[in-house]
Amino acid sequence: MGADAGVPRPGGTNCSRPPPTGPTADGCWTSSTPRTSSARTPPPRPGATVALDDTEDGAQLHYRVTSYRAADLDRTLAWLGTLPDTCGHFTARPARGTARDVRVTGLVLPEAGDARRGLRVTVGGTAPDDGSGGDARDLTLTVDLVAVRLGDDAISLTNGTLGEPADDATRTSVDIGTGRLAEARRQGRAQV
Repeated sequence: MGADAGVPRPGGTNCSRPPPTGPTADGCWTSSTPRTSSARTPPPRPGATVALDDTEDGAQLHYRVTSYRAADLDRTLAWLGTLPDTCGHFTARPARGTARDVRVTGLVLPEAGDARRGLRVTVGGTAPDDGSGGDARDLTLTVDLVAVRLGDDAISLTNGTLGEPADDATRTSVDIGTGRLAEARRQGRAQV
């Protein structure tokens, strides 16, 4: 999000990326966590991605289905659940430009899949003049982030726009997508 070296938190933690092996005691990735370049690259996972762009209001909905171990997915869902408390409000300060107020809140989701987690990230503040000769504008970017686990498969969804995303689009994508994934799992994986 363009913040100084991620989002510094007390104790040297950084909430800008998930931990490499699970959450730390305070729920955030610590910059002192060893990261080795000799780690094995995991094999490619089956998956599908769709991106839908609304040219009228600039909204974007990105939807992805992929496979991971259920335990890894549950660990990530648990970590996501800590973010409203550990990274719920901070200021992102880019190297250039205007500081932005960032808020992370939980998002209520329909009962879908085996486990689920949703977040709403709102980035606000005054944008510098865009050179068009007009006054500086207040802009708010809001992105809903959703992850749903169904067995060893996961749905990840982002729904974002300047302003407020359509809640029904997020909920409908979760409901319909989980139902379709459940049906695909019942039918078995396609042989290619």
